[in-house]
Amino acid sequence: MARIKDTTKVDAIFNATLKLVREEGLVGIKMSKVAKAAGIATGTLYIYFKNKEELIDNLYLKLKRESSERLFKDYSESMTLRQGFEYIWRGYFNEMISHPAEVIFIEQYYRSPFVKEEMLAERQALVVPVVSLLRKGKKEGIFRNDLSTNLMVVMLIGVLKELSRWHNSGRIKVSEEMKEKALVSAWRGLLA
Repeated sequence: MARIKDTTKVDAIFNATLKLVREEGLVGIKMSKVAKAAGIATGTLYIYFKNKEELIDNLYLKLKRESSERLFKDYSESMTLRQGFEYIWRGYFNEMISHPAEVIFIEQYYRSPFVKEEMLAERQALVVPVVSLLRKGKKEGIFRNDLSTNLMVVMLIGVLKELSRWHNSGRIKVSEEMKEKALVSAWRGLLA
């Protein structure tokens, strides 16, 4: 009979892993450190996750799904192109400044040797609204057709990541005015 896993312990394990990744980086994570930071025995950790890779994969999927739920909770494809763009852009920015530990983990995971094809497929599925919005704008002739959709995503996410990193590190304070200027600049950069 399978043992029922305590969600409180799983949350403690995930939180400990996030904290350690933020402090030490993903590659340096050791199961014994995670267990200690979570306040559980190392043997208990192995009841929940058979190895580091399984722990990291599960945490990645949890974070991506939660982020996607927050980002697209009130999003509708019936929004105008501009409304949809603004909703998604603001959502991504707010996500990045509100959940910096999660953003750091996801970024490191995506660039690590741990990433698997099925995880990349999951990541792609979670950005479908963004890709759909960009393709719709291109099809309607509002967005540039000389840029691939992937390049458009990179342009948008790159600016959002750097802006949120600078904000979170205290290098700049992103005011509402600055946020709006960045949003308008991103929109204009896509226009045909």
